[in-house]
Amino acid sequence: MSQNKLAKHCIFLCFVLNFAVATNITYHGGFDRPDCYRRVSGMLDTGAVTLDDPIFLKAPGSGRMVKDNLTLTLRGCEQVCGHQTWYWDIGPRLTTWLIPILLLASNVELSGLDKRRFMAIIHLIGDPIDSFWSLVHKIDAWNQCYEVAKKWEPNSKRRRIIVATIFAAHEEIEGPEITSLDHFDMIAERSGLNTENFVEWARTAVELVDSRTDEFLRSWLAVFLYVWQVVASFVPAIGGESTSPPGGRIGTAMFISWLLPAVLLSNALGSYTSRRSCYNIINRFAQRTNNPPPVLRRKLSLFRGKPLPDPGTDHFEALAWTGGIYTFRPWKTKYMTGRRSTLKTFFMVTLATVPLCFGMIAGFIIVWNTLPTGFNCRHLWMIGIFFAWYFSAFITWVTNSSRIVTGKYHWRFVLVKDALIAVPTIIIIFLSSSGLFNSCYCWSGAFHLGPLARVLLNSDPFYELKDRTLYPEIVGVCITLQICFSFFVLRFWRGGLKVIRWSESVRHEEAEWVRIRDFETARQDPQHISD
Repeated sequence: MSQNKLAKHCIFLCFVLNFAVATNITYHGGFDRPDCYRRVSGMLDTGAVTLDDPIFLKAPGSGRMVKDNLTLTLRGCEQVCGHQTWYWDIGPRLTTWLIPILLLASNVELSGLDKRRFMAIIHLIGDPIDSFWSLVHKIDAWNQCYEVAKKWEPNSKRRRIIVATIFAAHEEIEGPEITSLDHFDMIAERSGLNTENFVEWARTAVELVDSRTDEFLRSWLAVFLYVWQVVASFVPAIGGESTSPPGGRIGTAMFISWLLPAVLLSNALGSYTSRRSCYNIINRFAQRTNNPPPVLRRKLSLFRGKPLPDPGTDHFEALAWTGGIYTFRPWKTKYMTGRRSTLKTFFMVTLATVPLCFGMIAGFIIVWNTLPTGFNCRHLWMIGIFFAWYFSAFITWVTNSSRIVTGKYHWRFVLVKDALIAVPTIIIIFLSSSGLFNSCYCWSGAFHLGPLARVLLNSDPFYELKDRTLYPEIVGVCITLQICFSFFVLRFWRGGLKVIRWSESVRHEEAEWVRIRDFETARQDPQHISD
């Protein structure tokens, strides 16, 4: 055989061997980092590949991969480790972080509006900024009732709270129809506040307070259980060893941590056990004090203010979009226009975005500190959903106009819009925690590393270190800030909180005073008038 033919056969044989080796190391299954690490280590031990193979990212300077720190190039990872696949421990991942915080949504206080009240959950997840803004606006409205009551009862705190409770009940029923604080002055004058009729004010206030729900302690129990679950996730002595090192799933959970203040604030405000009970109590109060009862019909408009064929909608049918749901108050920017400043409205809008910003910053930092550190696939959906919530709040605000839609038409439009945002948000959150971005590309840092994109195979030491240092600190700070936000709102508008939060001893004292007055003359009890 000639030398040329021998050389050709050798070249052909080398090609076949190289092709066979390449075929053997190509993996067509799903990406699983620990499994890929074991497989690559085995190939190195058997000589199927060497540390000089192109699949490895060369160490700086030496041009050779270090076996104790196996790192693949993006192309090498896709060749050896396969493509995207779901996590094998989806259940533990969801049980540890996401399901507990989503269960908090079930503790959000919902008004008694039949099955329509559950639409508030869709609005909360699809438009959390408007929901927080509405909650803050509700307690601010009660706080204004308390401020007006100060003018009528400047010397008696007890009488002032009673008066403010009646004002707040009128706000509950009449809602967007109140365009000035003078409306409450008119109610006080017609009802004979400074006369012997005050016993009727006290009687009505006690009935109103007794008709409200108080699930604030229940919400704290839910928050405590969630915090305990978080602590157990970081402390193996409490929660046991996790199935895999934590990482991006913690960032996902922190991203939606704004549900914590949503639960606390909604339960602090409470609601009436029955919307009809509030109206019936105020109606009896109006009859006993010769005061006109509240209006029972709501006018609607559809597309540029065109008149509707019907005269209006029944009060109880219209409660979903006229104040019955505390997380949806579309008239916020126009309420009591004579006394509300643009600066205060801007303050409430800004405040409504704070919980989302806390969650976004914490989630962004945690996901940034996953391998390889930097911008990655999870940041894309976080940024997308975050700005979608801002856009959703803007649409809710700008569409509530007589030139577009109001009333039930606006309510239905908002619900459709919220569903288009809430449903994909929940789906993407669950898919992300189940392995949607579990691929070589998303774990390589291709966005910011470019040609140097890499996949570290043995990531356990990195995540175990972060699990002991950075992650608990960020989670602790985020949860603390979310709870502090709730306390700030309740403290800043504490006057409004006094209107609806009567202690049991105060309720008993006022009820006893009313009972005694029913059996005595019309003279007021001096002990009750004084503080």
